[in-house]
Amino acid sequence: MGCGAQSKIPPPGNASVWDTYKKYHTLGTGMSCSVYAAKEKATGKMVAVKALRKYDAKSGRLDKDQRRMYESEVNILKRIKHKNCIEFVMSKEEEKFLYIGTYLCEGGELFDRVKEISVFTEKTAANLAKQMLEAVRHLHMKNITHRDLKPENFVFNTKAHKLMKLIDFGCALHREREDDEIKDNAGSPYYVAPEVLNGEARSLRIWKAADMWSIGVIVYLLLYGSPPFFGRSHNDTYMLIRKLRYKLPKGPSKNAKDFIRKCLTRNPRHRLTADQALKHAFVVHAEDVALPSSVRDSLATFHGQTKLKKAVARMIAKHMTDKDRKVVKKAFKEIDKNGDGKLDAQEIHDLLKSIGKTEEEILKITKEMDVDQDGGVTEQEFEQMHATGILGKNQKDVKEVFKLFDKNGDGMVDESEIAAWCNFMTPEKIREAMKEVDGDGNGKISYDEWEKAMAVIEP
Repeated sequence: MGCGAQSKIPPPGNASVWDTYKKYHTLGTGMSCSVYAAKEKATGKMVAVKALRKYDAKSGRLDKDQRRMYESEVNILKRIKHKNCIEFVMSKEEEKFLYIGTYLCEGGELFDRVKEISVFTEKTAANLAKQMLEAVRHLHMKNITHRDLKPENFVFNTKAHKLMKLIDFGCALHREREDDEIKDNAGSPYYVAPEVLNGEARSLRIWKAADMWSIGVIVYLLLYGSPPFFGRSHNDTYMLIRKLRYKLPKGPSKNAKDFIRKCLTRNPRHRLTADQALKHAFVVHAEDVALPSSVRDSLATFHGQTKLKKAVARMIAKHMTDKDRKVVKKAFKEIDKNGDGKLDAQEIHDLLKSIGKTEEEILKITKEMDVDQDGGVTEQEFEQMHATGILGKNQKDVKEVFKLFDKNGDGMVDESEIAAWCNFMTPEKIREAMKEVDGDGNGKISYDEWEKAMAVIEP
């Protein structure tokens, strides 16, 4: 799941990144990188600084995949200049870390904005779609494909929520010509196009069309509150995508439904391009008709449950028993053929192939396992994937985890009880996760609410 390097990055300089920027707080942490909110000392502007480790944490060897992904992302960011795309600030190599800086967007994710709108109309959805399409059109004009379009990667510049920007170019690729070959795969469950699942996305032209499929899924999600392809498991969802099984219930206008159909067309060559989509009647002449409040509520629920489930899975992995950890460690070592402490794409592929998984299943499972999207799976990520597997499998396991969190035994889980176990989450993140699954708004999570959250498949 890597991205090929386009050119060389300048060698290390003497001054440290932190001589230029003042670090404030952590925005996110993966197994091999962290992202910090920081302020540029000279200008006072807020930036997001991604710090990637140059050396593998266990083996101590130079991580070539990490460097390759770093170089690719930097070169993509340098090619982009559009109001609806994140702005590149700097890149720098130091002794132990590789740094990428972009201006910080402080207005929150797309989903968060939708939840705050009291009356959500089709015109509002169309205006959001227009900004997404403007960003995608710019990329496609530059012969760049994003390859991982999803609501989490569209954020607002400020809390005024007027300007939305596309972020996260870790999977993006640039090619000189539309027919130039692309060998690797990318994408996220729910938003991935059928040709990607089928291993047929092998050129820039097809990947541009795959981006437009993802736009169609996001617009559907905005208008209906749930994704068009939503199975009980990832495999069920992929089957629905491949067979193009989805419905367009009553509610949105004919123009909105036509837009979705023309994005979710099986043949990628027949889909709307970004330029055509911007001229479509849904975008240009959207109706200012309020959508049902249930759409917004469903959207919040779909998004929020995944946050809580991932947090609980991370906690379980962190507090795994010695017995369970030994089982997982043994399995990891058996798969890690070269003993470098990280499962590469080939090692995961060989394992999954040996137990009868298809190529598209292998692609998606690998993507899910690689939590920090650095192109490999560490033992910690392997443990977290194992922990996620016990959630929602049966009622007994779900109830046991609930009891673990419910320290005072009152049948409710509150903010302090989540904080006691999930110390890797900020108070704000805990409140966000709780609010989105707290159906009755009492500030606590009942067992019924908990059970529903754990049963949802992660996007």
